[in-house]
Amino acid sequence: MRLYKRGQLLTVLLLTLVFGGCGYYFPHIYDGPEKTVYMPQWKNRTNQLDLDTRIYHSLARWFQKSPSINLIRDRERADLILAGEIVAIDLPSISWDGNAETKEVKVRLQVRYVLKDLKNGTLLWEVPREVWSEEYQLSDNTTSINEQEAVEQIIADLSERIYLGTLERLRQEQRRKETEKSPGR
Repeated sequence: MRLYKRGQLLTVLLLTLVFGGCGYYFPHIYDGPEKTVYMPQWKNRTNQLDLDTRIYHSLARWFQKSPSINLIRDRERADLILAGEIVAIDLPSISWDGNAETKEVKVRLQVRYVLKDLKNGTLLWEVPREVWSEEYQLSDNTTSINEQEAVEQIIADLSERIYLGTLERLRQEQRRKETEKSPGR
């Protein structure tokens, strides 16, 4: 019984050291001042139907992780705008088997996006050209499924990058404002 209580005490102390006051934060969650983000549907310049909707939904799922960020449909009430464009998507062949037949294809998705503060017009983040790629195997009966999985992986990775990049820009902006407010400046 005495050993059990020591184990509990040790566990509580360890958790207190790890999470209490050590400056640790969760990079996937924004807990700064509340922000409203207007995120219109991305422009889709490709022939891939529904690609813009899939990116929008993936981004929305990421932004739901942070209780201090609210996506809204009314631009006039928003603090920020996150807008993007799907510029191109292509499927060039990249490898062949011994009979000169393609066995693997790489999906490439080119996008651009911007994060802007609507209250003061400041451009917080602009990515004028970004190319994402994912390889997939060709086969007689699963090629379209493999291609779809590759596109979904790109969308997931892209959405995570945009979400984390947005959080970093919000944190930088918050630090800048705190520095400007601090006495002695």
